[in-house]
Amino acid sequence: MDEAPILDDYELSAVHYTERQLATLHVKLAGAGLAVDRYHAVFGVSRDAMAMMLAALRERSGSVQSYLREECGLTDDTAAALRARLVEPPD
Repeated sequence: MDEAPILDDYELSAVHYTERQLATLHVKLAGAGLAVDRYHAVFGVSRDAMAMMLAALRERSGSVQSYLREECGLTDDTAAALRARLVEPPD
């Protein structure tokens, strides 16, 4: 799988999420009972760090999809729904 588009998108997220947008996101995450401090740190991590994290997940579980399914309990239906909602089809 070509991870360049994933890393490109990740890098753009870090550039385009302003402090104001993150503050709004923090309110929503806190309202859902999620740890908001983790999300701010994620947007400050470099492209190389994200690439290393994806490599570590592949090494640990064979693929990111396997990690999400086996370690996080993500069902195939939920993964498909997320993909349909969040991923644009290739041109």
